[in-house]
Amino acid sequence: MNIPNMKKTVLASACAAFALTGCVEPRKADEQVPAPPEAAKTIENPLTVSLVELNQALPEGKSITFYLKDDLSTDLDERELVTVSGATRVTSKDIPDNVQAAAAEDTKILGQAYETKSGQFVIHLKEAQQQSFELEVLVKDDDYFSTSRSLYIRGNSDAGQTGTSKLGQSETIQLTPVVGTENKEIAIAGQQAKFGSVEGGTTEAIEIQTDSSKANLAGGTVALEIPKDTVLKDKYGNEVTGEVTANVVYFSNDAGESDTDQETSPLDAFPGGLAPISVDLSDDTNNDIDLPENGRINFISAGFTAIELSNEKGQVVANLEAKDAAADPVKLEFKVPADTTDAEGKALELNGQIPLWSYDEVNGRWKYDGQGRIVRQEGNVFIVEAEITHLSYYNLDYFASENCRKVDIEFEVSGGGDQYPITTVLRRDGGSWSETVNFDEITSHTFWNVPSFQGTLDVLGPDNTSVIESYVLENGTEGNTKLSGNFCDDLNNAKVTLKSLAPEALKTLSVDVTSTCQDNNLGPKKQNALVQVTTSSPYKYYGKQQITDQGTVEFKVPANKEFKVDTWLTTSKGTDYKRTTVNVSDANEETTINFNAGICGTVTGTTGTTGVTGGTGG
Repeated sequence: MNIPNMKKTVLASACAAFALTGCVEPRKADEQVPAPPEAAKTIENPLTVSLVELNQALPEGKSITFYLKDDLSTDLDERELVTVSGATRVTSKDIPDNVQAAAAEDTKILGQAYETKSGQFVIHLKEAQQQSFELEVLVKDDDYFSTSRSLYIRGNSDAGQTGTSKLGQSETIQLTPVVGTENKEIAIAGQQAKFGSVEGGTTEAIEIQTDSSKANLAGGTVALEIPKDTVLKDKYGNEVTGEVTANVVYFSNDAGESDTDQETSPLDAFPGGLAPISVDLSDDTNNDIDLPENGRINFISAGFTAIELSNEKGQVVANLEAKDAAADPVKLEFKVPADTTDAEGKALELNGQIPLWSYDEVNGRWKYDGQGRIVRQEGNVFIVEAEITHLSYYNLDYFASENCRKVDIEFEVSGGGDQYPITTVLRRDGGSWSETVNFDEITSHTFWNVPSFQGTLDVLGPDNTSVIESYVLENGTEGNTKLSGNFCDDLNNAKVTLKSLAPEALKTLSVDVTSTCQDNNLGPKKQNALVQVTTSSPYKYYGKQQITDQGTVEFKVPANKEFKVDTWLTTSKGTDYKRTTVNVSDANEETTINFNAGICGTVTGTTGTTGVTGGTGG
């Protein structure tokens, strides 16, 4: 007689027949039990990218197409080393038959297409990669002027060294709407006009000039002059006829001195950034531009413009052809603030020249287009004229070719106070170049590919005001305001002490991330995830953190604001993205972001018990 087996049988029968408190039934080795959600993966060295409409969040649900491009400097296709999360890979598009061949060639140049409906996505390494490298993101959308940005992807060789941010930087790409710029606080101005065009040319002479009344424009404007009978053609060589709508936008060249102006600099909307990977000099027949061996330059802007002409059929004008050799050319006229300086810091002079560049929206490159001529002075502005034959962004830019690969700066909070996100603003003396970088925490940070300019470094806190308490440069210079000197020679290895913010100045926004199966009642499972916090109007970055399945992440944020919490959760099935709105009042706030794990199924149970419980008995 097998007594142990008999006891097990009796116990099982009792548990089934009676509601016994604490009565449990052992699992069988091959029993199927509900499976928990799959454990999410940690995203290594993530670079978050936010697409923003001139410092405002994109309209809810707005779909944007962007292209990921290799920098072409090596035989390696760096795009194969990364994963894009939070965006859908586009495999085909509706292309009219008459432009199939041309569009196919464009796609070959542009690279792989993706679509985002949130304006947020993450680029991260598929696996360990020693060397850092650069990729380009090119954004193309009918509602916005095309733009691109060079992104620095950190490999393991940089990720662990002193001077790098813990999770990498967050990049913000400013998009300029084709229409609707007149109410923006940023230093830009737009103008729209309509005119007729028939086969053989425009039906009248056209002049479109942007408004200069905004104080932060410092008198800067741009005017487009199109003579009568100018033939308008799209990039495929077809004439553009019918009612044509022209949209012209002017961008100031100077971010100004105040912290608020620096946060909303028009230079942040500069297509391709002020330090492009490469430029096109195919039309530089006079060898006007002398590039360094690596081809890298930093633009020093005297102002730039975005121009788009299109008809009611959606055709976009790319080229402008004169009726005959005797016809007047199409002209651009810039009004450039008189205090603008050239690459050497010298004031502008009559009869001088400023290099003119046009933006190729297909390959995301600036192309040298000759020289703009300084023809006269009117009050506090110089008039600069140039003749053009095609339409795109146009940019009056000097350039500097000297830079350093990186500048390391050590930041700390006075008295060991609480961490908070910071925004750094590098600004060239005299304006015309600036760079804004968001950091997740206060520690040692690295600035990459920095131009050798004389300028200032400021550090802004959560309320956009300077938080510098003191600093010491490597040469022993001390101060308690903005750091000043040559970015490469003087600021490298500087030590900066930041103010400790009063406890009441910041609240704590705590975030947990979970996922829940649809087909069982196991309840939420805490997960690894990447969490980013921003505001929408105006757009401001408050940091990102990697949450683990054992913890909670905390963000220091101002009170009485509405925040957007963007969360990316990655499993073997891919990456899920969720945006949640959280209001923080005068008290600390806690929120849990829960993801739907779908059908989790079952797993074979090998240990434990079913945990059956019953009533009190009697």
